[in-house]
Amino acid sequence: MVSALYKLHKGKVLEIPYFKYTGLHAGFESPARDYLQKRIDLNEILIKNPDSTFFADVEGDCMIEAGVADPSRLIVDKALTPNHNDIVVISIDGSFTVRKYQKKRGVISLIHCNKKLTDLKPIYPDQDATVFLWGVVTQILVDPKAVMYRDSVG
Repeated sequence: MVSALYKLHKGKVLEIPYFKYTGLHAGFESPARDYLQKRIDLNEILIKNPDSTFFADVEGDCMIEAGVADPSRLIVDKALTPNHNDIVVISIDGSFTVRKYQKKRGVISLIHCNKKLTDLKPIYPDQDATVFLWGVVTQILVDPKAVMYRDSVG
């Protein structure tokens, strides 16, 4: 479930240090400072259409197998047309939720991505006038501390 939507604020460029190191491992420390190449602006990397880009806070587990953890923040572009297997934000009777967009033999279905939720059925927007596509998810931002905490107490 989408719990909040935020419009992108176009402000000052925030550049952070960037290093390119092809041998980056998740093990012992690396002398990465030696590979510092430039500074990057995350807006430039993550946002292609600033005027149609929003952020959405997400709660719930219906998309966990697509990488949308509880909680997550999504970057959503309303200007994009979805492709098969894109993650999308949809509106159903004015409430927002997240699903995977599938198009097979011309039939569009919006599915959840959690095998444990057997009661959630696919949504067919062509058969339900209360469902409309709101935007395409371009990035999923997850706070690993929040997910680890939730998993340890839940």
